[in-house]
Amino acid sequence: TSHMSTSALGRPRTARREKTNYMAASGDSPDESTEHPERVEPQSPQFYSRNVLWLGVAFLGVFGGFIPAQGLQSSLNATLGFINSACCYAASTVSCLLAPKLLSRIEATISFPSIMCLSAIPYVLMVISNMYTDNWAIPITMNTLVGITGMLLWTCQNVYVARCAHHATRHERSEGAPIVADDAEIAADALAESTAKFNSIFFSVYQFSGSSGNFLASGLMLSFSGKQWLREILFLMLGGIAALGAVAFLGLSRVPAAEEQEQQQSVMATARLAVRDARMRLLVPLIFTNGMTLAFIWGDFPTDITCPVAGSSFVGFVAGAFALMTAAATAAWGKLLVSKRISRRTAYILATACNVLYLSLKLLWRRPTNFVSRNGNWQKVANPEVFDVVIIFALIAIFACGDAFWESGPTATLQNYFLGTSDIVPAMANYKMWQSLGFAAQFLLGA
Repeated sequence: TSHMSTSALGRPRTARREKTNYMAASGDSPDESTEHPERVEPQSPQFYSRNVLWLGVAFLGVFGGFIPAQGLQSSLNATLGFINSACCYAASTVSCLLAPKLLSRIEATISFPSIMCLSAIPYVLMVISNMYTDNWAIPITMNTLVGITGMLLWTCQNVYVARCAHHATRHERSEGAPIVADDAEIAADALAESTAKFNSIFFSVYQFSGSSGNFLASGLMLSFSGKQWLREILFLMLGGIAALGAVAFLGLSRVPAAEEQEQQQSVMATARLAVRDARMRLLVPLIFTNGMTLAFIWGDFPTDITCPVAGSSFVGFVAGAFALMTAAATAAWGKLLVSKRISRRTAYILATACNVLYLSLKLLWRRPTNFVSRNGNWQKVANPEVFDVVIIFALIAIFACGDAFWESGPTATLQNYFLGTSDIVPAMANYKMWQSLGFAAQFLLGA
C-alpha cells in the first residue's frame, strides 16, 4: 500500500500520525507539562527485563506440566486425546472474543499477576484429570475449562510483555536528548527493538517447558514401563510442576498500561479489529497456519511418525528435543533482529522456508513401521534403525527453527502496530483466537 513504509526491522508502518500518537502515549510528546493523573513513573529497562524473564519462568512451570500431559494423553488414548485438545482450543477461540472486555473489568479489581495465577489453576486440574480417563466427561470438562481461562492467561502474557516494552522504551528515550515530532521514526524503531528483545526473552525461557517435563516423563516411562502405578505418579508429578508455575505468577511486579490502553473495550472489539484493520487481516492466515502446524507436531507427529518408527517411549524425548531446539532458535532470532543483521520481513521468509522444508521432507519420507498400535499399546514388530530415529529428530529440528520465529514474531509485530493505542488488547486476543482456531481445526482433523 502506498501509505506504508518499511523499517530496518522489516516492520510495515503507517503514516507519521500514528507514530506521533505512540510518542504521545509513551509520554514522549514535545509538551511534557501536562501529566496524566494516573501516570506511574517507569522503572529502569532492567526492571522490565527481569519481570519478562520471571514471566517466562512461570509459564515454564505451568506448561512444563501441561504440554507433556497433553502429548501423553494423545499417545496413550489417541481418540480421547484429540477430542480433549479440540474442545480446549475451540473453547479458547470463542473465549478470545470476550477477552478485551473481560480483562478490562477484572483488572480493575485484581492485578495481572493474580489474574494469570487464577487462570493457570485449570491447567493443573487438567493434568491431574488424566488419571481418570474411564469417565471421559472429566478430562473433556477440564480441557474445555483450560480453553476458557487460557485466553485470559495468554492475553495477559502478551499485553504484559507489550507494557514492559512500552515502558522500557519510554525510559530509554527519556534519558536521551529532547524528543520532537521528527524523531518519531527513531522512537518507533526503538520500540521495535524492545518488543523483539522482550519477546525473545520470554519465548526463549517458555520454550523449555516442552523439554523438562517431557524428558522426565520419558525417563520414567523407560525405567518403569509396565508398572501399574506409573500413570498416576506421572500425572501427579506433572500436576505439581504446573502448580508451582501458577504460584510463580504472584512474584511478578505490576506494570501499568499506557494511557490509551485504559479505555474500556466492547465485547466485539476483537472481531471488529480482524475485519477493519488490514494489518490484522494479513496476519490472520499466518497465525492460523501456525496453530495448525503446532497442533500437528503435538498431536499427529507422535502417532504418525514417532510411535510407529521408534515406539511410544520416544515421544517425550522427541518433544523435549523440539522444545530445546525451539528455545535456542528463539534466542538466535532475537539476537539477529535486535542487532539488525536481518529484517523482520527476512525472518518471516526464512522461518516459512524452514516449515515448508519440514513438510516436504515429511511427505516424501517413507517411514518404516517398527511398532504397531494394538488396544492402545504400541508393540514392537521390528528393530528400529538408527538412521530412521535420526530422521525423526532432524525433522523436528527443521520445524523448530521455523516455529521459533512463528511463535514470537507475530506477537512482536502486533505489539509494534498497536502498542500505545486502544487496540492493543484486542490485537493480542486476536492472535490467540486465530492460533487457537488453527489448533482446534487440526485436532478435529486428527481425531
